[in-house]
Amino acid sequence: MMSLFSGVFKLRICFYWYLTSAVFTNHIQNTDSQIMNDTLLRLNIGENCIQLLEHFATITANFTRCVIRHARPIMICQDCVNEFYDVVKSHNDILKLQEDSGEACQKELLNVDRLDLIENSFQFVNEQWKKAACQKCFTLDRNSSKINANTMGIFKIHNETEACFNSNEHNSSTLCNDCKSIYCHLNDFYSEHGSHREFCMDVIDMMNNTRYEWSKKYNCSAIREKQDIIFLASSAIVCMLPIIFYFLIWLFSTFSFPEISTQNRWNGRFTRLSSSPEDSR
Repeated sequence: MMSLFSGVFKLRICFYWYLTSAVFTNHIQNTDSQIMNDTLLRLNIGENCIQLLEHFATITANFTRCVIRHARPIMICQDCVNEFYDVVKSHNDILKLQEDSGEACQKELLNVDRLDLIENSFQFVNEQWKKAACQKCFTLDRNSSKINANTMGIFKIHNETEACFNSNEHNSSTLCNDCKSIYCHLNDFYSEHGSHREFCMDVIDMMNNTRYEWSKKYNCSAIREKQDIIFLASSAIVCMLPIIFYFLIWLFSTFSFPEISTQNRWNGRFTRLSSSPEDSR
């Protein structure tokens, strides 16, 4: 009974601590936001520009959080595309918006000191997007982001391949036979479209993981067997070439050629001269 009361008491303490921490944290955030607003107002920065600055800070943090959460496996392009689009749109709003007084937010917020934090933050977001080569999978327009046809195609085939893996996961021999055609189709589609030259890091990492599952986890080697046969056949042909070459040399060297006898005219004359005195006797 005492242990039950002790557990309830501890639970109440944890609840009150969590509630107090949440209220305290929210109070600090509101206080910091109020301090920042007061500071910006003292710098004669317009209210609309302040709102854009706060929004830009929030969505930049959202993109950074999204990138870190989807680092392994890499799903940055497909799961963080909305956050990236929001950052680009907010940055464009800062560049275009003007206050009622005619002063542009770009003049009030950008390029005002050596730190240049707003532009550096935007460049960081843009560099992460480019490092993942997300532009090879998604295209951005003024209103939305769109996935291209090749990326949609390989995602569709990959989903079918994973479904086959999951349905035969407990029997590797059945999996290798049943999933061989769909896996080969996925691998061929990826190779035909230029692999890393045509796809973003999401697709490249997805294919690396799928190939690892096929060869290591499930011990299937459909593609490898075909490649090994071609390699062994080519190696055997190359190794046989010197043997064939020396055999042909030996074969042609065994033919006998007719000997050509040459007559030395001077030897014949001297022979006749040396034999003529004996003949005269």
